[in-house]
Amino acid sequence: MAISTYAITANFGSVSTDPKARSCVCVDDGIGKLVANLHYICRRPAINSKQGGALLFRNNATTTVVAETPCERRKFFSMCRGFLENRAKKHTKKTGVRLGDKAVISLPIDATPQQQGEMAMRIIEHFAGDSEAMVVAAIHTDRPHNPHLHLWMVDGLETPSSAKERSEKRMSVDQPDPHNKKTRRARRRDYIRLGELHSRENARLKVAEIINKIADHEGLRHAETRSLKELGLAQKPQVHEGPQATQKAQRKDGENAHIDNLTPKTRQAVRENILTILENHHLSHSMSEPIDPAIYPDRLRPYSDAFVKETNDGQQMIQLESVASRTTRTTQ
Repeated sequence: MAISTYAITANFGSVSTDPKARSCVCVDDGIGKLVANLHYICRRPAINSKQGGALLFRNNATTTVVAETPCERRKFFSMCRGFLENRAKKHTKKTGVRLGDKAVISLPIDATPQQQGEMAMRIIEHFAGDSEAMVVAAIHTDRPHNPHLHLWMVDGLETPSSAKERSEKRMSVDQPDPHNKKTRRARRRDYIRLGELHSRENARLKVAEIINKIADHEGLRHAETRSLKELGLAQKPQVHEGPQATQKAQRKDGENAHIDNLTPKTRQAVRENILTILENHHLSHSMSEPIDPAIYPDRLRPYSDAFVKETNDGQQMIQLESVASRTTRTTQ
């Protein structure tokens, strides 16, 4: 039976000079971080168009695909840095400024490059709208079975018409009497505004809604945003491992695909997921049964096989000792 949903990953982060921010940085460091992130998500091997990768951006109601020529890429990077430096001019010692936002969004693996491109376009249209904000989208397809979308966002002002519409809507709530309305100046504000309360969770839900709308039309898997608990499942969720474990496991020669060769953080995550998968397996299977190595996904097999063999051997030894003990008591 085909899988109808996948657990979507939609992680958002930000770089801010606000003294109240969780990780405040100075202006120069913030610009450096965002520029480095931009170069990272736009690196050629990750967005190879022959493998379905793509690089595009949206600003002032226009979506543009960045050409792969060196000249066009230099213009693109220069333009993005210009947006970032203009944003940095809003910095004040008292309140700082939210320089930019970043996001990583997983895409359905059964989607074609064209369908993934359409999803990316709809997502940046949502975040940038027709505003002055700058939103870059990079589709990465360099890792097998892991298509994902990187977003790089620098907020900008909404259009005057959007500001007027928002102001009129607010006035209709504050002053419902049409004969006693006071005029109010329509001040333009930032458009993306991911720093507001619940904005990230709302953005995550909106991204899933955009993906699912296309999935409905194309017959693809749906993005599931609910947790295992919300779905009514007793299973324990797995933790994020990072790319290192999967990359080593996918090497054809199998070299270094041993749990001791992983970094401490990745090693701990892999061990925790091995135990979590086994614990979830025991929810529907007897603990006395031998463990089937196939319960583990391919990314964990090089690390779980030794654990499975050791556990099964230990379980078999306990059973043999139990049988021997009963035999001894019977003969006595």
